[in-house]
Amino acid sequence: MLELSPQQVRLVESLLRSMRDKQIATELGVTVPTVRTYMTRLFHKLDVEDRVELVVRIFVVAREIESRTRCR
Repeated sequence: MLELSPQQVRLVESLLRSMRDKQIATELGVTVPTVRTYMTRLFHKLDVEDRVELVVRIFVVAREIESRTRCR
């Protein structure tokens, strides 16, 4: 199971809304370089190369969680 910090969850939610770095920085109250640092750390944590792969990974994990929940 993915263990994301609240800040990482907010970042993922922003990426799922197709927000750009500047928009994400404004929403999170940080600078653009900080957003890029957060993303790099998240990419490493989830073992992905870029935003597209990250979003796909999030959807796959969400689907797995959903299917486990239905099986109960």
